[in-house]
Amino acid sequence: MSNNIDNLNSLNENLNFESQDCLDKTVSEFLNGIVSPYLKVKPKVSTSRRKQDRIIPTIEDKPWFNDECKRRYKHYIRCLNVFNHSKCTCSTHHLNLVTAKGNYKLLEAKLKRNYKTQQENMLESLKRLNSKLFYRKFSSKRKVKPKATGKEFFDHFKRIASEINSEENSRNGNSNNDEIPVYEKLDCVSLIQKYYVLYLV
Repeated sequence: MSNNIDNLNSLNENLNFESQDCLDKTVSEFLNGIVSPYLKVKPKVSTSRRKQDRIIPTIEDKPWFNDECKRRYKHYIRCLNVFNHSKCTCSTHHLNLVTAKGNYKLLEAKLKRNYKTQQENMLESLKRLNSKLFYRKFSSKRKVKPKATGKEFFDHFKRIASEINSEENSRNGNSNNDEIPVYEKLDCVSLIQKYYVLYLV
């Protein structure tokens, strides 16, 4: 406070009423020096963990929902809140609610109908002008057929296993090429089916 009194005294001594510019400069210095520290608004910092974790979802409007429709919706919600919170059984609140709801619903239905007819016209013109693009939009995805059958996959898997086994034998000094490696776990049907499904994916 004492600092502000010193500023006020210095501004009072330096008052200059000779021209409009000097007067404006003095007033702006006074406001900046004395009043502005009191007018500063500190941002409210939330320390609540609950508020920080809350994520507000953004809801995109429908394509036909324009500004007029939003305005009527807000008016309808306002009338609904007034009707729900009023303690008297006044028919005026109910009448306001019914008219606001009717206006909103009529406009929304009209805009939705116009949007749908516009989309239909666009699709019809697309069908006439570029039929390939039109049918590509609505064609169902074809089922992916596997390139290898189950037997081919089984033979391939066995060949890989025998190559690995022959490499191990050559490293160890065993040259038993006559024996075919048999892996009971790998020859199991369920395991082969499992790897076949993974192979397709």
